[in-house]
Amino acid sequence: MERAAASGVDVRLETDEEAEAGLPDPTARAAIRVVQEGLTNATKHAPGSVVRVSLHRTGDVLEVTVANGRAHGPRQRPADPAGPGYGLVGLDERVRLAGGTLRAGPDGDGFTLTACLPVDAQQAAAPSPATPPELALAGARRTLRRGLVTTFWAPTVLGVILVAMFLLRGGTL
Repeated sequence: MERAAASGVDVRLETDEEAEAGLPDPTARAAIRVVQEGLTNATKHAPGSVVRVSLHRTGDVLEVTVANGRAHGPRQRPADPAGPGYGLVGLDERVRLAGGTLRAGPDGDGFTLTACLPVDAQQAAAPSPATPPELALAGARRTLRRGLVTTFWAPTVLGVILVAMFLLRGGTL
């Protein structure tokens, strides 16, 4: 957060006194990544907006929220315009492996990213059930495998059949 503030991003932190005390390592690392990803996305997609970072602990759950308002400057173009980044997909996986859940989406004129992470070390070691982004990633992998079959195996099998038919009709190669 200090680097973001030093670079001119208006970052406001709200936290409970006990929010960061005694966090298991997976929870602490996931919380740091949520803040990093939220600040990166706010800087890229909503330059000039105020970014609120809040850490609140309720019982056995640490809630980490990064929210930004409407952009007040020109949006930065992604470094690779050919495709979107996978920051939120990777972040969802990290949060899930820490035993938590992640919500991200539009919120009024801005965007809010919220992770709920377990404070109990045993819960932090147990991954949460699959979330929609993870299911989407699994679907993309299945589609890729089907594409490989269509691109490689279908022409190969067709070629073998054509050669066999040619040879059966008495042709020579």
